[in-house]
Amino acid sequence: MFKIAVCEDEEVQRDIIFEYIEMFLKEDKYKIFHFKNGEELLKDYIKVDVIFMDIEFENSEGRNGLDTAKEIRKIDEDVSIIFTTAFVDYALQGYKVRAFDYLVKPISYDKFESMMTKYFLEKAKEKKLIEFKIRDEIKVIKVESIVCIETSSKYIKVHTKTESFFTTTKIKDIEEDLPNEIFFRCHKSFLINLLEVRDYNNREVILGERKDIKATISYRRYNSFKEGLTSILCGKF
Repeated sequence: MFKIAVCEDEEVQRDIIFEYIEMFLKEDKYKIFHFKNGEELLKDYIKVDVIFMDIEFENSEGRNGLDTAKEIRKIDEDVSIIFTTAFVDYALQGYKVRAFDYLVKPISYDKFESMMTKYFLEKAKEKKLIEFKIRDEIKVIKVESIVCIETSSKYIKVHTKTESFFTTTKIKDIEEDLPNEIFFRCHKSFLINLLEVRDYNNREVILGERKDIKATISYRRYNSFKEGLTSILCGKF
């Protein structure tokens, strides 16, 4: 599950971020933790994927967002910190705590969407390998080499750019381990790499350079498939 911390003392700004998160992630599974200032965040720190943090807390006499981030870096090297602020000069100091990015208030949804797209793209690049169970062995391949995953009887068939093989790993577990901005569940039996789409109609999609890999498109998921593919073609990812 994707976990997000929002450290913001202004209710209006907090609600805007909550709304944007819901709009962007839609049906993806996520959980939001809210903290009013840096002291609260550090006192009850929870391991999360992303922290949206204001730099200046109006109702707090303690440390600001930058100081809070310095303390967080002592206990969490991996979390992505995104500053929200009305002062660009403050935000530019984020390099000192390896901030992922910053959003200048008032925050528009377009800017939020662009920043989150950038975040997931970077994470997708970082996650390069995935494991599959094959009988008593584990097969490790590059995520980028996967063209399509399909259910076949009680087994799952994995199609890559160079081969196809069966695995006992459940398709649901595979889907959770793949970047969902690139891999799309176009049918209950098919999980495809949108970067590998070569041709399609409203019933079927042809994938990869091998030309023999095809996947069924569910009628209910066709519009979502086109939206995801358009994002790829427009250079969002």
